[in-house]
Amino acid sequence: RVLLCLGRLAKEKGFDLALEAFARLKPSYPGLRLAIVGDGPERSRLEKQASDLKVMDATHFTGTVSIEERTAWIDRSFALVMPSRWKEGLGLTAIEAAQMARPVVAARVGGLPEAVLHGATGLLVEREDPAALSLAIKELLDGPELAVQLGIKGRELALTRFGIDHFTTAYENLYRWIAEAGCPDGT
Repeated sequence: RVLLCLGRLAKEKGFDLALEAFARLKPSYPGLRLAIVGDGPERSRLEKQASDLKVMDATHFTGTVSIEERTAWIDRSFALVMPSRWKEGLGLTAIEAAQMARPVVAARVGGLPEAVLHGATGLLVEREDPAALSLAIKELLDGPELAVQLGIKGRELALTRFGIDHFTTAYENLYRWIAEAGCPDGT
């Protein structure tokens, strides 16, 4: 099984926390892998950390990937891990993973709780807590049926709340309301 971290390799993304959580899990799950997909200023530091934690042999750093490769990585993953330190606006990566029925384990920061509903579409943990992150991932690894259920519900949420049909309808309703309300000056 592959855990996926996807995005710019910057301190704010918290991928070092994912590596710490992964190192805690690896002894109990020898076949487990971590893919860190993306590139950025923290790459060499993260590679050193993976080596120091003795998980480099099970960690794959891809560097920059195309949109097609990004989609392929989500498709081959077991779960998306988003241990962000900063307040993600909405968490588009979480929505992308949900669209492909992948559960998400994320930090409870910014807009992530809007994209990841704890216990319904994924699992949320407090930020800066690699122990909680590893426990949440462990819950999915030990309960693959839960992982599948969260992925399916995540897909439903992604399609209904964040899909193009939802936004098209919302804009049509907004324009209809504006047209019916008219301007404040009576025109």
